[in-house]
Amino acid sequence: MIHNHHHRLARSGVDTVPSPEPGLPSTNDAPNRLQSEPTLDELANCRAHLRILDAKIPDVHAYLLGLQAKRASLQRFVHQQAGLRIRRLPNELLAMVFIFTLPDDPYPSPRRPEAAPLVLGQVCKFWRAFSRAMPILWATFEINAIKTEEIRAAFVQWIERAGNSALTVCYRELAISKDALEWDVISGIAARIEDLDMEIALEILPQIFPEDGRHGLVRLQSLRFVNTDGEPREPHGILLDIGARAPQLSHVCIGNLNLHHLALPSSQITTCHLDIKFPLDFIIFLREARNLVDCEIILFESGDPGPKVRQTRLERLAIQILHQTDSDIFGIVLRCLELPALCELELQHDDPDYPEEDTSETESAHPWPTDIFLNFISRSNCQLSRLWVQSGTTEDDILRYLMVLPSLVDLAIGPEPSRRCPSKLFRALTLGSHSGPDGKDLVAELHHLQIYGKWHGCAEMMDAIESRFAGPGDMAEGKWLHALTLDMDVDRCLGDTEERLERCVADGLGYEQWGAS
Repeated sequence: MIHNHHHRLARSGVDTVPSPEPGLPSTNDAPNRLQSEPTLDELANCRAHLRILDAKIPDVHAYLLGLQAKRASLQRFVHQQAGLRIRRLPNELLAMVFIFTLPDDPYPSPRRPEAAPLVLGQVCKFWRAFSRAMPILWATFEINAIKTEEIRAAFVQWIERAGNSALTVCYRELAISKDALEWDVISGIAARIEDLDMEIALEILPQIFPEDGRHGLVRLQSLRFVNTDGEPREPHGILLDIGARAPQLSHVCIGNLNLHHLALPSSQITTCHLDIKFPLDFIIFLREARNLVDCEIILFESGDPGPKVRQTRLERLAIQILHQTDSDIFGIVLRCLELPALCELELQHDDPDYPEEDTSETESAHPWPTDIFLNFISRSNCQLSRLWVQSGTTEDDILRYLMVLPSLVDLAIGPEPSRRCPSKLFRALTLGSHSGPDGKDLVAELHHLQIYGKWHGCAEMMDAIESRFAGPGDMAEGKWLHALTLDMDVDRCLGDTEERLERCVADGLGYEQWGAS
C-alpha cells in the first residue's frame, strides 16, 4: 500500500488541486454566494484528504525507519565480513601491508580513488578508520593542477590526514599561472617537505624557491628537478640560489639543465645525479662537493681537462657520455681524479646516432684510455668491488685492468669489436686457468657477471660461466658466481652451448637477458 501511494504521489505531484475560482485569490474581493459554495465543498474535500494523509504518514515513517535500520545492519555486516580473512592480523602487520600498497608511479593523489591509500577506506569500516589514522600513508602524494575549490579542499583534507609527518611531494606541470590554486597548497606545506620531485619549466622554479622568503623549504633534503622547457638562452647566468633556500638539501637530481643555471649547496650534497656539459664543470663541482658519496653524471661535450682533485669520500661514480663518439672524455676526466674511497665505478658511452646493427670488425671510435685508467687506479689506491665498462674496451684492455683489480665481485664487460668472439678473454676468466698475478685466477670472487656482445658462438664464454657457478652437490671452493646478465642475442652468441646455460639456470643461477632472443 505504501509503495502504491508513493508512486501515485510521485505521479500526481504536491500542487495539483486547482482553485474553484482561479481569479479570486489574486484579488481583494470577497466571494459571492455562487463562488463560496464550490470553494467550501473543495475545502471540505481537501480536509478529508489531509486526515487520510495524516493517518498514513506514521506508517510511512515507520517503514522508512525500518529500511534505514535494515541498511545499517547490512552495512555492519559488510564492514565485519570484508575484513574477515585478516581480522586476526596484528595492527602492526596490517600497517606494514598498507604501506606496501602505496603506488610508486604515479604517486598517490586525491584524484586517484582507485589507488591506495584512498582505496583502502573502501574495503570496510575498520580499514577506513585504520588507514585514516596512519599519517605515513598520506605523507606522499602528487599535486596535480587544481582548478576548483572542491579539488583544493580535497588536497587540504589529504594533508590534514598526514598530521605532522614530513612530506614527499611530486609536482609535474608543463605550464602554470602565477595565481594558480596550487601555490596556496604548496606554500602551506613548504616547511614540511623533505622530498620534492618536480618536472616543470625552469621559469616556474623561482616560485617554488621564492626570493622574498614567503615560504621556505627548510626541511628539504632531497630534490629531483627535470627542466621541461630546454636550456635557457643565457648560458652562464645563475638563475637561482637553491642552497640559500634549502639549507638541509643533501640529495639532488637535476635533468635537462646545466649547473650554470643553479647554485647548489655543493659542500653538503652527499648524493647527486647531474647533467653536465663539460668535464671541467664536473671537476669544479667535485672539488667543492667534499661530502659527496654517490655521484651520477651525464656528460655531453668534450673539453680541456681541469685541475687535479682528491675527494676522499666518494664511494660510487657513474659517468654516462652522450653523442661524443670520437672523443676521449673518460680519459680527460680520469686523469684529474684521485678517489681513495671509491668502491663502484660505472662508465657508459651512449650514442643515439650509432647504428644498432654495427657490422664493424674494427675497434671502437672512442678507444678505452687503458694507461690513464690504470694510473687512476694506482693513484687512488682504491679497492673496487664493482666495475661496469660497457663499451670501448678490447680483450687486452680488459685483461690489463683485471690484473690489478682482484677485489671485483660485480663486473660488466663489452669487449670490442663486438662481433668478434673474445675467446682469449673468457679463457682467462675461466677458474683454474691461473691467468692472474702470481698464478692466481682473475677476479676469483666474482658474484655477478654482465656481458655485452654480438658475436656468433663462443664456447669459451660458457666454459668461464660454468667454472664459476656451483650447482647442487658441487662442493668445489671458490665458485661464487650467482647472477648472470647477458645483453645480446643469446641464440646467436651462444650457439650450441645454449643448453649448458639452461642447465645452469635450472640449477639456480640467477639469469637476466636484455638483448633480443
